[in-house]
Amino acid sequence: MIRPVGQAVGLAWASALALGLAAAGRGAPAPSATPTEVVVIGTSHFIPLLHHEGYTPAHLRALLEKAAPDVLAVEAPANVPFRWDGTPLDLQLVAKPWADERGVAVQPAAWQETDYQARWAAMHQALQAKGRWAQYQKVEQQFAADSAACPATCEGMNSDALLAAWRRYGQDLRRLHEADTPWDEWNGRILAAVLDVCRRHPGRRVAVVFGAAHAVFLLDGLATAGGVKVVPARTLLPLDPKAVEANARPTDYLKALLPLNFWTVSPADLERVRPWLAKVKAVPALHPDYDLFFGKYLLHQGRLEEALAQFRKVGGWDGGAIMAFDGKTPLREGGLMWTAIALMKMGRPDEARRTLEALLKTAGVTAETEQAARQMLAGLPIPPAEETQPSVP
Repeated sequence: MIRPVGQAVGLAWASALALGLAAAGRGAPAPSATPTEVVVIGTSHFIPLLHHEGYTPAHLRALLEKAAPDVLAVEAPANVPFRWDGTPLDLQLVAKPWADERGVAVQPAAWQETDYQARWAAMHQALQAKGRWAQYQKVEQQFAADSAACPATCEGMNSDALLAAWRRYGQDLRRLHEADTPWDEWNGRILAAVLDVCRRHPGRRVAVVFGAAHAVFLLDGLATAGGVKVVPARTLLPLDPKAVEANARPTDYLKALLPLNFWTVSPADLERVRPWLAKVKAVPALHPDYDLFFGKYLLHQGRLEEALAQFRKVGGWDGGAIMAFDGKTPLREGGLMWTAIALMKMGRPDEARRTLEALLKTAGVTAETEQAARQMLAGLPIPPAEETQPSVP
């Protein structure tokens, strides 16, 4: 039986949890002599790409290592056919590979909501009808200020301060709405799925790895569930810098070069990625990817001829060589695509067109590259010889 979660969250959350348990068709873990230990770890979904110095993939690996779980309950939907694509990047690129390497079981514990946005829109309409829209905007502003005061570090995203900000936000929304919000209902179903993982692994240690926004609901709900002992992630922090350093991987820096894929990059972002380029260059196995991304760096610096030379170098690679960046795109495709982009930026559309046409004739070109190449071709001016001639009467 799930007991009311107390004054901090209130009866509204208890009803949301009950709704989640009913929807999932599951119950809480039965009390046992040895409770299931649950470590709730709040993350940012974009840590593999943003590489914030206070919360990198290495931090998450080091924290998981310190938590030493037997099972990971992760942010993948438990109510739809299981698939990894589309799940958060911190799960795909960090948590799941970490678990796979160590033989740690990974269990889906999220919940897919098909009408979530529609229910939020209905709540907004109800607040407007009750004349509470201005109050609602103040609640959002207060939450934005409270959450912004918490640093985007591993400690900050697992801090009492951030939990308090989310708790206050939920209380304020329930007070205005006079009922559970769609967010409450969704998290009730997520908590039910997490409790189901706990029920199926009695007496083990479960690490719940979710976006930090869900942490307060999970912690407050789990704290009242029989057969569960909550271990807040903050009790495992701070991390030993040496442990973080030991868990860093060259590919972390490679994936953090993602901003260079954008059409425009700010000078601040260019400066930020420069040391990561150097770390990638230091690994011989990543030199082909380095050549491609260094070309992008030069392109954003305005050094177009040098960038073009880099891209043509990569475009000449054997068609079977694959980018370490995503593990699926042939390097030759990347080199040719960026050769065309450089030529477009240099005001040489005819050469860009010929490069893209050659790319599309490549056997086995990936679907993503083909789509991007065709979109680029559609935006290029048509050479005079190809323009449609007026019909002769």
